[in-house]
Amino acid sequence: MNGTQFSMKTLLFLLPFLALASAQAAEHPSELAPVAPLVGQAWLADVPQPKDAAALQLEAKFDWAENGQAIRFTSAWVRGGKKSPYTSGFYAWNAAKKQIVIFYTDAQGSLTEGSATVENGALVHELSVAEKEGTMTPVQTRLAFKPGGEAWTNEIFIKKDGAWTPFVAVTYARPKS
Repeated sequence: MNGTQFSMKTLLFLLPFLALASAQAAEHPSELAPVAPLVGQAWLADVPQPKDAAALQLEAKFDWAENGQAIRFTSAWVRGGKKSPYTSGFYAWNAAKKQIVIFYTDAQGSLTEGSATVENGALVHELSVAEKEGTMTPVQTRLAFKPGGEAWTNEIFIKKDGAWTPFVAVTYARPKS
């Protein structure tokens, strides 16, 4: 038996095991279950605007990463039917920290990173925003699903004078077809 035949036989023998290992790797980590209801669809929120300003919406999309170990997301501003990219990022499980972590960049070049935990039914994010100029801003967000899971609220807080101050709250829903 030459080396090529041996390699082919070994490969054919190992193929089912490799396929099984690949399928197991694609399973979604249960630790990301609090974020999983966001996956698989677009969500649209009306952003509060001054009375004389044109309507502004924010569209968010969440999908499992190809390897099944993270949830990717993108968001875009929508004004007059035209989209403008806003954020791109992901959620993942950090086994060393035993927590969900989040990382994303925005269209202005800021990098946001932090953690997410479930508190009283809401997914609370403790975030640090590294602005393009090099400054850091602490931010907290609270994502809470409405009954029935057809909508969720994102409340954003900025730390001022040592206390969390409301910045904005928007409610995302599935776009009407």
